[in-house]
Amino acid sequence: MGRTVARACVVVVCALAALWLTEGAAVACPAVYPAPASCSSDARTAVATGGTWAVSGLFAAVVAAIALRVHRAALALLAAVWLGVCLVVPVWALLASGFGADARVLLVALLLLAVLAVGWPLVAGVRERSDRATGR
Repeated sequence: MGRTVARACVVVVCALAALWLTEGAAVACPAVYPAPASCSSDARTAVATGGTWAVSGLFAAVVAAIALRVHRAALALLAAVWLGVCLVVPVWALLASGFGADARVLLVALLLLAVLAVGWPLVAGVRERSDRATGR
């Protein structure tokens, strides 16, 4: 249980760091007047805030499921959904306002690779233990 929760903590920290790094990235917008609403300086803030709630809420559900020893198949499904949200929300925030044109975009990509590298074994390990328990 301890190693699984530690992996989940690494995933949530990397996902939230990637999410909030996108919020401050420079924006390249089309040179038209009036500028599109998505080119405002705070266009990514709402997406980042909502994404933080989604990632944090699913993290709490995964940790609670681990602590309550929920059936492994249900835990694997929950962890897979959570990992998907951790990967999609920062990209969604990055594309919410123009195009990211900053060195932060590379850092966000590296953090998302870390989420995938640490999170996929978490999901696969839960799934493997589930298969072992059911005899598949």
